[in-house]
Amino acid sequence: MRLSNILASTAVVAGSLVSAELDPIVIKGSKFFYKTNGTEFFMRGVAYQEDFSSNGTTSGSDNYKDPLANVDNCKRDIPLLQELRTNTIRVYAIDPKKDHSECMKMLDDAGIYVVADLGEPKTSINRDDPKWDDELYERYTTVIDELAQYSNVLGFFAGNEVTNNKSNTEASAFVKAAMKPSTSGVTTSTLGVEIPASKNPDMMPLSNIQGLQHPRFFADGGIVYMYFQEENDYGLVKIENDKAKKLEDFKYLQKQMQKVDPDGVQMSDYKPTNTALQACPTSRVWKSNKDLPPTPNRELCNCIVKSLSCVANDKIDDEDLGDLFSTVCGLSEEACTGIATDPEKGVYGAYSMCSPREKLSFAFNSYYEEQSAKGNGQNACDFKGSAKRQSPIEPSGTCSSLIEQAGKDGKGSVTSVPNGSSSSAASPMAISPLNLNFLQLVAYLLCAAMAGAGVILL
Repeated sequence: MRLSNILASTAVVAGSLVSAELDPIVIKGSKFFYKTNGTEFFMRGVAYQEDFSSNGTTSGSDNYKDPLANVDNCKRDIPLLQELRTNTIRVYAIDPKKDHSECMKMLDDAGIYVVADLGEPKTSINRDDPKWDDELYERYTTVIDELAQYSNVLGFFAGNEVTNNKSNTEASAFVKAAMKPSTSGVTTSTLGVEIPASKNPDMMPLSNIQGLQHPRFFADGGIVYMYFQEENDYGLVKIENDKAKKLEDFKYLQKQMQKVDPDGVQMSDYKPTNTALQACPTSRVWKSNKDLPPTPNRELCNCIVKSLSCVANDKIDDEDLGDLFSTVCGLSEEACTGIATDPEKGVYGAYSMCSPREKLSFAFNSYYEEQSAKGNGQNACDFKGSAKRQSPIEPSGTCSSLIEQAGKDGKGSVTSVPNGSSSSAASPMAISPLNLNFLQLVAYLLCAAMAGAGVILL
């Protein structure tokens, strides 16, 4: 949708700029407030990322540009964002290994908060082939670790419209699973984790989340898409020779944002009431069970691979993995039970959260042991050179306990929770928290998807 057609929607998220030393934003009920003076906070944001392919699809590039690590660009663009009275930006992918301190300080001085996606083009929950594994877990928690140190980080997105129509609702189970450790990782600051929802009319209507006491906002409206001009022609600014040229939509937005001044409510006067959550059973349209994928556990995956007699060859190309899974699982469905996922039934193998190569090793070994028991093991660990024999290491200590819980066949359930890397991120500063069951809430919110919406969970 062109910017000139959504100005009316954008206008409702305007408010006054905060001072250079940003006041933390706190949550009470379904609203945002400035912590110090209790004034209601209205988000007026701009999507700020150059050359980016969004999450939730198979497209994208490893060579994304981290917008918070380029100091020269921040110096160039932040004054223009201020001209638009921007108080929030959304960044779609950051490199947690880079230094973001200078840009974050400039944004803080300009009164601008940051909402960041946890994924990146090649490491995110893909609606076409959804998974929640140890690689994604590591990516999400390291991003939280890196950004949680900055007081002007408002929250995180766990995905980008991963479920966008009724043909891929199964993917929502993996987003819900990702919410669990991501939310626990932000347990000591004002941070929240957002669920991005769908714009598809087949999904449940806005009325289903009216009265729900958690903040929600228009991710494409409250956060205007987008700052940089790309092929889609939605940009506010065009970059030529590293200089920013304002486009017509920049002027339209600037003009409208100068007009709006919504009435808010003081935090002390606001009395939220809870709304009972509706059930979200699987159906012909909604195929995401309330039972979720297991939390990634890198230690368990390392332990099981070391205990195997037949493993995947180190030299396998990534593009060959899919064919190899098809081969071994086609030969023996039972060999792949421990790595299988069925979001509609809510059934997941204990090793389904391991990396693709670890899962392939598990499947190869299961097939090898199956054939060996029948006296056919001599050539069962080969797969045209894709599998190899190794000397297994007998599990002991923690490894023994983890594998015992998971089961050697992967049909068990691991109760031990891994130590996440997000030790630095602290708890959301919510006022008068409501007593809601987390998993029930996440399932409900994903069922109640609406056009371009985000819902912050704490």
